[in-house]
Amino acid sequence: MLINDLKKLGERAKNLKKARDSRNYSKSYETRKDELKEIQNKLLSLTEKIRSFNKSKITISSKSVTAKNIKITFDELTKKFNEEPSSILPPETNLDSSVKRYLDPMIEQFDDDISSAWKDYCKEKYSDNDRTSLINALKRVSQDSANIKDLQNVRIQIFEKINKVPKDLEQELVNLKELVEKRESHFADLNLENAPESLYPFLKKVGQEGAMVNDLTDELRVWLESTKLLNEFRIKFVDYNNFSGS
Repeated sequence: MLINDLKKLGERAKNLKKARDSRNYSKSYETRKDELKEIQNKLLSLTEKIRSFNKSKITISSKSVTAKNIKITFDELTKKFNEEPSSILPPETNLDSSVKRYLDPMIEQFDDDISSAWKDYCKEKYSDNDRTSLINALKRVSQDSANIKDLQNVRIQIFEKINKVPKDLEQELVNLKELVEKRESHFADLNLENAPESLYPFLKKVGQEGAMVNDLTDELRVWLESTKLLNEFRIKFVDYNNFSGS
């Protein structure tokens, strides 16, 4: 009797183990499903970005991975899974070492390439970084501080948009165009009454590598004196150890 009871307990233990293993596998498959859904969402997001970039004729240059590579890899894994579902569920491994190991790096790399394409496009079309030093210098001499402030705020908005790939690319391009028009309007309206033409190139040099003594023309000196701004400038010896100008 005791032997029979022990046999029944042994069979029951086996059944419990099978049920537990089955539950573990079921739970693992649910985890796989969630993780594959996450990858699918990333791919859908990537696809939408590619379509919008193509529509706006923005070139995406990728050195190491293409959308075709990602699709081929995903199709291969899908085929493998359809043929043998347990192929993505080896007991001793997890999805990080099977599916995601192949797809996630590709998706991340291509996303980085899209981000670079956006920044390169905007830098060429909308950036005015070459004016930064000039505008910083103009803050010191312009009588229109409110307009300078507005100009700086618009430039900050443009900078923020340039550094983030938009969800709605078409609308963002419209927004950027409007901001650039506003920026150019503010720049054109800078109030530098009777300023000589040599002022802008002079201030640009001051804000960058530094102006030469000869750059301070008589006309410019007279104007700076009349606006009581001459004392805003100083002449210094060049530190050739840190000098980057020509």
